[in-house]
Amino acid sequence: MTKTQLRKRWKNSAFLASIGIPTDRAPSEQELQNLDLRGVPKLSNGDPLWHFRVGKSALNLDFSYGDGVFSIYDGKVTSTKFVEFKFDRASYFRNSVFVSCDFERSQLRMLVDGCIFENCSFELSAFVGGPFCEYGIRRSIFRKCTFRSSRWDKTYIRACQFVDCDLTRWQIIDSIVAGFKHQQCVGFDVSIFIGGDVRPPIELPSLQP
Repeated sequence: MTKTQLRKRWKNSAFLASIGIPTDRAPSEQELQNLDLRGVPKLSNGDPLWHFRVGKSALNLDFSYGDGVFSIYDGKVTSTKFVEFKFDRASYFRNSVFVSCDFERSQLRMLVDGCIFENCSFELSAFVGGPFCEYGIRRSIFRKCTFRSSRWDKTYIRACQFVDCDLTRWQIIDSIVAGFKHQQCVGFDVSIFIGGDVRPPIELPSLQP
């Protein structure tokens, strides 16, 4: 299916009846597993999935090419795809773990607080934090993640660690950066920071073999 076809199917009543997820209430954790939600429009912010939310865990979901609000608190998201997903600014990740998730080419604008990302891809992603850098990431850890060729504008990164990540050609532009700690990352160079208010990044001691 093309991206256009994936988006159009959400206007088809037969398709909505076949996806196995309620449209009049929040889904249970069992109903959340292995869902194909590609192309979903206005997730949690309009028809047909006004009531969508994630509880404590989600596995093998695919939100690629959709848009809307995705929030999770004190939970875990595993093997879930957000390829080219456009996150609404009401999205909020808090005290949660993301494992093997794909944010490639996604458009990010959200608040992220106290999260762990393991083996996740942010390749070619864009983060637009707002004119006053009001959206961003703090107190979070990224392990074995890739940020290749990503462009993050007017965001903030506070008290975050990047361990064994690929930062090749990542650009962080006109942003607020404080407490950027890195360890054994590929492609790291202070030139990734362009403008903005940036405190010197901190290189953590190398991991012991």
